[in-house]
Amino acid sequence: MHNITEFNRACKAIFSALYDEFPVPIDITPEGVGFIEEFDIHEAPRVLFGATMCFLADEQFIIYDRGRDNMHLKSRARLTAKGLARLQRMPEGIQPQASPLIDRLRIATNSIGDQVSKTATSETVSQVLKLIFA
Repeated sequence: MHNITEFNRACKAIFSALYDEFPVPIDITPEGVGFIEEFDIHEAPRVLFGATMCFLADEQFIIYDRGRDNMHLKSRARLTAKGLARLQRMPEGIQPQASPLIDRLRIATNSIGDQVSKTATSETVSQVLKLIFA
């Protein structure tokens, strides 16, 4: 198998385990998250798993206690806000308070009023979209 295939499989196992336990930090092993079988004696999967954990931490998707880091155990691992956002599962308690785009468009359109011409409405919506997507 190619490393990228195994990397993707490791990411899925790691993110799934950390998401299920969020926000509690957990100890992670390749066996514990189902990346390898408990009695697998091959080193290559362990090396790839450890490298995947390091990559995810370097990219700030996860954190773990690097002082107790070894190839087989990553201590006190947890998703970061960036990791949660990547999973598109930001808990309500830490979500930004911005209103959804559709609500902002409705407010902008409603505030124009009935007296404004279609041209002005179109221009206002255009300006709103420019502000939002600029």
